[in-house]
Amino acid sequence: MGWQRSIVLVFVLFSWSAMASSGYLTGDDIRKNQIRQNLTFVGKYLLEGKPDNSDTLFVQVPKQHRAIKGFMDFSGSSIQFKGSYEDDKFTTDLRSPFLVKQGFAFTWRSITLSLGFNLFNKPKNYFKIGLNSYGKKFAFELGFKTDKNFQGTQLFDGIRTAIPSESLKHTALTGDVYYIFNGNRFSYPAAFNQSRIQRESAGSIIAAASANYFKTRTLNKNADIPYEGSFGGFTMGIGAGYGYNLVLGNFLFHASVIPTLVILDSNTLTVDGQKTKLSYQFPHFIFTGNLSVVYNRNKFFAALRATFHNCNAGNSNNMVVNYFRANGTLCVGWRF
Repeated sequence: MGWQRSIVLVFVLFSWSAMASSGYLTGDDIRKNQIRQNLTFVGKYLLEGKPDNSDTLFVQVPKQHRAIKGFMDFSGSSIQFKGSYEDDKFTTDLRSPFLVKQGFAFTWRSITLSLGFNLFNKPKNYFKIGLNSYGKKFAFELGFKTDKNFQGTQLFDGIRTAIPSESLKHTALTGDVYYIFNGNRFSYPAAFNQSRIQRESAGSIIAAASANYFKTRTLNKNADIPYEGSFGGFTMGIGAGYGYNLVLGNFLFHASVIPTLVILDSNTLTVDGQKTKLSYQFPHFIFTGNLSVVYNRNKFFAALRATFHNCNAGNSNNMVVNYFRANGTLCVGWRF
């Protein structure tokens, strides 16, 4: 519980003050050692939760705290802009071609750092970095990516124009925070970064908060795109969903869906230097779904994960934006 962690943190800070005032921390070595122990305790408590109240019949913590894995990432995205500019209606449909990316990830306890590239296929205009932590109760995901592979068409004032690849650049920064209510029996990390092993089937309600920053802009003004423009925005949503882990032998099957209601939506459309603020039109939702299959055998594991993400932004008076992303990841790893 959040208030329990706050009490622990306050207690630790109070303990430091009390020991300092009573003369126990008079030496540098003693002071550094005590601070190190307290920081280790607080960090482990906040990331992992209390270790003694997990149901070990349902969730197992591997003896190995580190893991390395290689992965192949299969993804495709689409963005639709629909609105009006100076009384002329327009519709822009963009899609990122289905790409196969490669990468690797390193996990230490509950924290995973991953890097993704497009090394072997053309075009190579793709880069992605991710940081996540899946604890017993709390989890967060941070992601940043750039993509110049979007292409499509624009219908403006009755004229359809093709938009070739590398004419646009899409940048996205995403962040998600989760709270797992039944974290003692339902393991979120068992399905996503394999720092836990689910031994018995279990499910849980999952609360979530999501924040997304994105920007799509033209790279050059030419005959295909006869203007300089960009669309960027920031959205934040809160919501709740449900996840379930089904265990069959050494296999884990995970499914979850988490809808969030957008509570903050700030977007700006810029065309040839002229900016237009788009007000929030209630309601908008962000839908995130996950499916995964994990195989565990001793220190070895393999996983296949599919993620679906859909969100809307803007308003019908100026412009409505719909963004959809589908992502699949196949990985193999080793704990050590």
